[in-house]
Amino acid sequence: MELKRKPVILDTDIGTDVDDTWALALIMRSPELDLKAVTLVSYDTAFRARLTAKLLRTEGHPDIPLGLGPATSTDTKYNCQQEWLGDYSLNDWKAPVSGDAAGLIIELVRNSPEPVTLFGIGPFSNIAEVVRRAPDAAEKIDFIGLGGSVYWKYFGKPGHCSEYNIVKDVEAARTVLSAKWHSILLSPLDTCGNIIIRGERYQRLKHSSDPLAKAVIDNYILWRKFRQPLFPGDPPYTPETASSLIADAAAIALCVNPGLAEIKPVPLSVSDHGETLVDEVHGSPVPCALQWHDVEKFYDFVEHRLTGRAE
Repeated sequence: MELKRKPVILDTDIGTDVDDTWALALIMRSPELDLKAVTLVSYDTAFRARLTAKLLRTEGHPDIPLGLGPATSTDTKYNCQQEWLGDYSLNDWKAPVSGDAAGLIIELVRNSPEPVTLFGIGPFSNIAEVVRRAPDAAEKIDFIGLGGSVYWKYFGKPGHCSEYNIVKDVEAARTVLSAKWHSILLSPLDTCGNIIIRGERYQRLKHSSDPLAKAVIDNYILWRKFRQPLFPGDPPYTPETASSLIADAAAIALCVNPGLAEIKPVPLSVSDHGETLVDEVHGSPVPCALQWHDVEKFYDFVEHRLTGRAE
C-alpha cells in the first residue's frame, strides 16, 4: 500500500540558531511528510529564505515555495550561518518566492483537500497573522508549536521560565495558543529544552558521508564558530563531541510519532514576560508534550533519518 503523506508547512527562523536546520533536514528525510512550503519569520527573512533554499537544493527539493514574513531587523549578527550560505542568491531559486508568508500559508491551506500540518519553530508572528486574517484557514490546520515552558526550564532544570519563541512576540503567542485550530500540540522546554546528541550516535552523524547529514554538521560547526565571540553567554557547545540543543527537531519527531511523548492538555496563558503559565481560570487548554517516554527513541529517530540507517 502506498504511504499516505501528510501535507506540512514549516514556519521557521532558521539561521539564528542551528536547530531549525536539523528540523528542516528531518522534514526532508521523513517520507510520511509532504513539504508544501517554508515560511520565514523575524529578523532578516531574506537571509533566512536564501539559507532555506540552499538547504532544500542540497537534498534535491528545488520546487518548494518560500514565503517571507516581515523583516524585523537586518543586523547581520543574527545571520549565524552566513559562511555556509556563501553568495547563494534567491535568483538561483526557481520555485515561487512570496513576500507575504501568512498569505502563502492561507492560500495553501484553503486549497488543500485535507488538513495541513503547520510547524511553528520560531516566534509565532506569521502564524498569528494567519489566525487574524483567516480563522477559517486555522480550522483546517494541525498546528505543532515549539515554545514555552510548563514544568521544566532549559537543560532539565525544574520550574518554568520565559522561552525565546514566546518572548519575541508575546501577543502572537497569545493569539496562537487561544486560536481555534483543527488540532494543536505544543512542545515546550519540558520536551524540547534538553535534547543534545552525544557519544557514538553523534560521532556517526558527524562522520556520515550522507550529503544532508554533512550539511547539517557543517552548518553547526560554522554556526558555533560565528556565534562564540558574539554571544559569549551561549552554552559551551563543542562540535567535536556533541550537538547543540536541537530543540526544533522535537516538533518534527512528534508529528511523525506522537507516541514518543506523554501528551496532556494544560490550561495555558501567556504573561507579559513571555511565560506560559498554568492558569486554571483564564488559560486555554493546550495539549502539551510534557515528557519523553524514552528520549533514546527520539535520538534514534534523528540519527536514522539523517544518516539513512535503518530504524
